[in-house]
Amino acid sequence: MSHVIVDTGPPVALFDRDSECHRWTCDRFREPTNPLMSCQPVVTEAMFVLKRDIS
Repeated sequence: MSHVIVDTGPPVALFDRDSECHRWTCDRFREPTNPLMSCQPVVTEAMFVLKRDIS
């Protein structure tokens, strides 16, 4: 079984409803797919970007 590697962009677009990619990203996350993989630095960067956008 292969995995899908997720970088910073998709989580940011998923949680930022003002993102122009939000709806597309939500649709992709709803599709059946292989397991998603990421890492702690990606999550940290996504949270930094999201916090910076609301500050």
